[in-house]
Amino acid sequence: MDKKQLWTLAQATMQALVPFYQEAMQQAIQASGVPDNWFALKLARGCAPEPFTVERVHAMYPYTSPRRFADMLDKLAQLELLDKVGENAYRLTDRGSKAVEDIFKTAHQALRTTEPLPAEQMKQLNGLFYRLVEATMQAPEPKEKWAIHCSRWTDPGENASGAAKMDQYITDLYSFRDDAHLAAWKPHNISGPGWEALTFIWRGDAHTAEELAQKLALRQHTLEDYKEALQDLAARGWIAEQAGAWQITEKGKQVRQEAEEATERNFVVGWSALSEAELAQLNDLLAQAKKNLDAAAQNVVWELAKQTSLAIFSAVQDTLTQLLQKHGVEKPGYFNALFTATSLKLDRLSPAYMSARNPYTNPTQFANVLTQLAQAGLLTPTGNSEYKPTDKANAATQEIIHISYTRLGELDILPAETLSRLDELLGRIVQACLDVPEPAGKECLSRSYHMHTEQAYAPLANIDQHLDDLNAFRDDAHLAAWKPYQVSGQAWEALTLIWRGDAHTAQELAEKLPYRGYAANDYAQALADLVSQGWMEETARGYRITEKGRSLRQKAEEATDGYFFSPWACLSDDEKLELYRLLVQLKNALNQAAPKSNSDA
Repeated sequence: MDKKQLWTLAQATMQALVPFYQEAMQQAIQASGVPDNWFALKLARGCAPEPFTVERVHAMYPYTSPRRFADMLDKLAQLELLDKVGENAYRLTDRGSKAVEDIFKTAHQALRTTEPLPAEQMKQLNGLFYRLVEATMQAPEPKEKWAIHCSRWTDPGENASGAAKMDQYITDLYSFRDDAHLAAWKPHNISGPGWEALTFIWRGDAHTAEELAQKLALRQHTLEDYKEALQDLAARGWIAEQAGAWQITEKGKQVRQEAEEATERNFVVGWSALSEAELAQLNDLLAQAKKNLDAAAQNVVWELAKQTSLAIFSAVQDTLTQLLQKHGVEKPGYFNALFTATSLKLDRLSPAYMSARNPYTNPTQFANVLTQLAQAGLLTPTGNSEYKPTDKANAATQEIIHISYTRLGELDILPAETLSRLDELLGRIVQACLDVPEPAGKECLSRSYHMHTEQAYAPLANIDQHLDDLNAFRDDAHLAAWKPYQVSGQAWEALTLIWRGDAHTAQELAEKLPYRGYAANDYAQALADLVSQGWMEETARGYRITEKGRSLRQKAEEATDGYFFSPWACLSDDEKLELYRLLVQLKNALNQAAPKSNSDA
């Protein structure tokens, strides 16, 4: 078994868990009161009951200036999260312990929302991982294993979910990799900044002290510190200066490569606890867990995208409401119909055209909307229940869109480069949706995409358009999934609500879906049709879905996901995780910037 390949898979699986807990964990970190320094609390808790010293943390993270650690710990002491118990020595207070423990309890609780494998397989996978962790900790070399020992305190315990246990064990091994690398280069008796400088030059990431100081600013070393480190490397013969830039020598390459190989050897010291067959089993279980997590995570990201879309709408809702009222199109469906007609330059807008994307609504609803818009002078009848927009309609929609998108551009919520990156990632997915052959037609996406304004606006407006496009493509995917069953949209929605347990009678359907424009009698007929198909059955307490209906509805859901998420493969795993994190940032920034209601004040 290729251990390096197995470890790469383990890291990717750990990353696939991030969307299930990170947002909740970030909220707990914010609540800790020290979001920038919370990790120091984790380390202090991991060292307990021994005092946590500046020397100890610097030994674990030798690349960073001790000054930064001293300042960090002193600030935590000022906030009464640490007690100073000696020169540069600290212990957690009860308040500090609670703050950091709450962070991990929150993460572990959030991980209960996913189970990557069936229970028995999950137990097997975690059993294998636990043996690796135990054998690693018990191995005589390397002697110093501070990082993995510090990691173990967050173990969620026997009653935790399988996902939380798996995340813990992979995190333990990930921490030990730091121990393994420190053990590989420490015998050279070189400083942390010196070794990191060698690594950057070896990789071609920097060639001068100025570049090192700039790229490693978070380490809080001075330019003089890096100049001194480079002189030490040169004295050892590991680097040489050429035309004002430092280059690694053959001797330096050999030293750095030997350290890399030693890191790999140190890292797998405990892996002999598993047989080749068990390592292969671990690989197979991990691969299936990763596959399942990827599929589940896509839905998490999509749900987050929808929440972000709502947050964008909320950011301009007051402005938009005023504009809709100004032009008399504030009633439900009015502006959507008008914007569709004007942006697509339609001269035959009809109830049938609008029903193509929304087959769940009674066509008479659309007919009434179009009639009212015509009476307001915004549409002109062209015959056969068809309409075209008037000049008044074009002017109204242009003003509404322009002012709303301009308002989005005025929001100062995130750095421009952050929004531009999110714009880019979402735009690539939308383009991939347009390019995929299935589902055929893509009428909803085509309409949404061609409704984009020609004028350029700020990235947040583009993001809003991309999210609209993805929502439209989701409609295409779901329509393609259930249309082959040849039932009406009204009946399909009734099946869906009963499948989810949200309704059980025709009356309940009418009450929960008043905006569809159907009466209880209409839903009664739809339910009768579903019964005749064998998908539904009537009981004394109302209608319930049959096994045949449940199976069919689940297949449609899986087909919807298959169509919808297939284009997302245009992003790498790292880019999908980046997309998730950027959406979280944007949603939270928009929600924090939203004006508080009187009840919240």
